[in-house]
Amino acid sequence: MNKKAIVGIVSGLVLAGGAGSMALAAPQVASIDNSLHVTVSPLKPAQGQTVNAKLRGGNPKVGYVCILTTYKAGVKLSAGDSNTNSAVLNIHPNKYGVAKCQQVFLKFKSPHGHSCPPTRKDKANGWKCGVAFADPNHRTHWNVGLFHF
Repeated sequence: MNKKAIVGIVSGLVLAGGAGSMALAAPQVASIDNSLHVTVSPLKPAQGQTVNAKLRGGNPKVGYVCILTTYKAGVKLSAGDSNTNSAVLNIHPNKYGVAKCQQVFLKFKSPHGHSCPPTRKDKANGWKCGVAFADPNHRTHWNVGLFHF
């Protein structure tokens, strides 16, 4: 799948109805789905290291997106805060609600200018990074497993 198609799909995940505003980009109260739990391992990945992410509490009928992202409490998840090149699409949890995703960790700077691992400035402003699982059909069904940089 080419980069343009992936960016289109991920961007489509986060669009809210009306005016084309980014549902997961606006600096509003975050809509994390607390029924979803995401863990990552290792917690401090090195450049090029494989990261394992695990989702618990997922709906087996939903094809989740797994993506490396930057995160700040109170800011909704968005493609503009994520590494869209890392998107793994259509991950279905098993009957127990568990899904797994592997990502190769590569340092990145998001389109909104936040870095992973976070810079001193990002850390001072509350930005972190990790792996997110998001339901492309419901903008409030997502959660992030954070790295410990």
